[in-house]
Parts: sequence; C-alpha cells; structure tokens
Amino acid sequence: MENQTSIAHHFFALILLALAVITALVMMPQAASAAEQTKETVGSTDTIYRQSIQTATKATIAWSKVREADGYLVYQKKANVWSRVAKTTRTSLKRTSLARTNQFKVMAYKKVGTKTVRGEATAKTVTMPTVITERTRGYKGTYGYKVIQKAKTKYGARYVWGASGPRVFDCSGFTYWTYNNCGVSGIKFYRMSSRSLYRSYKCYSLGRSLAKAQTGDILLFGHGGSTSSIYHVGMYDKNGYYVHANGTKVVRSLVPTRQLVAVIRLPGLR
Repeated sequence: MENQTSIAHHFFALILLALAVITALVMMPQAASAAEQTKETVGSTDTIYRQSIQTATKATIAWSKVREADGYLVYQKKANVWSRVAKTTRTSLKRTSLARTNQFKVMAYKKVGTKTVRGEATAKTVTMPTVITERTRGYKGTYGYKVIQKAKTKYGARYVWGASGPRVFDCSGFTYWTYNNCGVSGIKFYRMSSRSLYRSYKCYSLGRSLAKAQTGDILLFGHGGSTSSIYHVGMYDKNGYYVHANGTKVVRSLVPTRQLVAVIRLPGLR
C-alpha cells in the first residue's frame, strides 16, 4: 500500500514538473516579444549646415529634423575637445565668436520612461566667409546688409552741414543716423566729425584696401590719402560703391580709392 502511495506521489510530481516546463516554453516567446516592444531607438541627423549669417563670426547653425526625437544635444569642437554648447528642442542654434572653420556635432535624443535614448552623432565642419559679399549665402540677412538698406532709404535727402537727420544730413551725421536706426543691436556709434571718427575708431581699421571692405563698413577719406587731412565719411555698399552725403544730397557713388584712408568695421558688425 505504501509503495502504491509513493508511486502516486512521484507520478503527481512529474505531472507538475511537466506542466511547469510547458508553461515556461509557452511564456518564453511572449517575454522576448515584450522585450522587443520596449526596445527604443532614435535616428540621427543627416545634415548640419549654416542656415543664416549675421556677420563673419555670427551665424545660425541648423540641422535636419529627426521625427521621433524629443530634442537635440549640440556640441562644438574647440582645441580638439568636444564641448556641449546647447540642449534644445529646436532644429537651429545661434552661435557667436565663430572662427573661419568650425566643427559641430548634433545628437538627437528622446525620453523613454526614466531613461534617455540617444541617436548617433552627426559631425560637420561649418565654414564662415572671410569677407561677406552679395554672393555669400544668406547675404540679405546680414547685419551689413541691414545697415546699407537703411542708408538707401535716405537717397536724395538734402545735405546740411552739422545736421544728423532725419531729413537733412552732413556726411558724419548721415553715418551716425544710419547706424543708430538700422535695427542692429550691439553697434555703439557716436555723433562726431569724420576726423574724430578716425581717432575714435581707428583701432577697428582693416587698413585702406577696398578689397577688405564688406557691406556696412565705414569708409574714411583724406585729401591725397592722408590721415592728417580726413574730410569725408560714408558706408560701403558693394561692387566698389558707397552711400554718403556728398555735400549736396545722399547718393551712391564709386569709391575714390586714392582718397581712402581707412576701412572700419565696428565690433557689432564683426
């Protein structure tokens, strides 16, 4: 009788073990499937580019959108070290103090529960122009362009010695009015004579070569090209022309290069 009872117990134990094994085998694919469903990834940006430019050292850097991303981590390489410069939900970022060539890296990320999933980083070298011209991509968004466009709104305005606008001007008064009404922040420019302008701002001079000038730069002129006899000031436009109050009215003229003594670019335009 005891043997029969023992056999029955063993048989019942085997049945329970078999049921446990079958249950485990059935549940294993489901567990794997659940794990696959919770595994999250995020794509990478495939393009980084200079979206717009304000000056030769200030620009907006942009990148392609990653649809599933919650945001982006932006890195910039300086002295061979990558440093994070921003965490943003936008697909663009304004940067200042840029060099001629700049390396950026953008990494998309998204939140999954309490964790952050990051995509692969895309790196790109962004180049800035040495001199901004009308052929520069984004030229019409530059600060220099804004300066000269404001100056052109006064074409034909009458020249009056000592006047600084808004309807009549002398040469330095016209330059003063333009810079203070062009809508570009960061430019500090004071009302003074063309000679005083040279003394006050010659530390920002790029020399006397017109080849170095870009739109919005201040041009100073002296008799015989001498800094001791400065008599006139205007603002460079493009293609060898400048806008100025010429003793009669505000006009656009060819630059008299033999009289040019300084090309000045204020800090706000650098």
